[in-house]
Amino acid sequence: MRSIASCLTLLFLCGVARSDENDARLSEARQLFQSGTELVKAAQWYEALGAFERSHALRPHPVTAFNLAACERALGRYTRALVRFNEALGATPPVPTPLADEMRGYVREIEGLLVHVEIELEPADASLAVDGRPVEVTGTRNGRNTLTAGLAEPGPGKPVGATRFELVADPGTHLMVLSRNGFNDSVVRVIWAPGARPIMALKLDRMPATMHVSSNAPTAAVTVDGVDVGVVPLDLSRPPGRYTVAMRSRGMLPYLTNVTLAPGQELNLEGLMTKERPSIARKWWFWTSIGVVVTGVALGAYFGARAAETPQLDRGGLQWAVQLR
Repeated sequence: MRSIASCLTLLFLCGVARSDENDARLSEARQLFQSGTELVKAAQWYEALGAFERSHALRPHPVTAFNLAACERALGRYTRALVRFNEALGATPPVPTPLADEMRGYVREIEGLLVHVEIELEPADASLAVDGRPVEVTGTRNGRNTLTAGLAEPGPGKPVGATRFELVADPGTHLMVLSRNGFNDSVVRVIWAPGARPIMALKLDRMPATMHVSSNAPTAAVTVDGVDVGVVPLDLSRPPGRYTVAMRSRGMLPYLTNVTLAPGQELNLEGLMTKERPSIARKWWFWTSIGVVVTGVALGAYFGARAAETPQLDRGGLQWAVQLR
């Protein structure tokens, strides 16, 4: 790498020398490139990467892009190194053929080291982050999106938008974080060997919903789908879904309602109950009057029956009769 770095330094500086030496940006880019080259010789890869990045921002150059890729490769960040090598290979003006051939060799090497993970995700709109960085869509493969880890800047995960996809990542240890509103976060630690092709099923669990149940009847008993759960006030944790809630209290009309709970929702449910009006059948005068009526009906029925039992007089042929007293 040191001999290569020396040749590349010469190539870069010659390119800058043909430019306007009075340009302060070019002068700073050259100094940063030289600093990066010295850091490479000392195997200080992180520091060298920073110097080359600043130089490349001031004056993009395929040689600087190659050095960036070489630093990423040395740090084991192969997905980033692959992007850098391809950038250098497609740059204008093109790098010399020997250097291009060397970069193509690195590309083949990296492609053999990268891990290709087939992932089935539920729900499909969950956000995914790998090692504190969102994943990026970088292409399609076999009709599925290909997402790559390690390319984006550090930050929270972003929605994947697919149930099945392929994730390309560096070999080694990774921390995967899945999240979505209404679901419990999932943190998965994985270790992948170079060139591995694992299959993973990632599923988020829905967060339970909470009902805060109260009533104007302080001793109201509560049932959920016909099951007693206690008396108010109480807090109930339930999976998302639809439920029938009933409240009952002595002297009050029952309260009945249906509720639909979303994942993670907190619902305040107050059962406003009204007093039960006493039935007319429970009044004393109702039963007294009923007794009088019943008695009258009974007597009327009796005398009617007696009247029906009285034999008719036979008046004879002259149609007269004597009634005995």
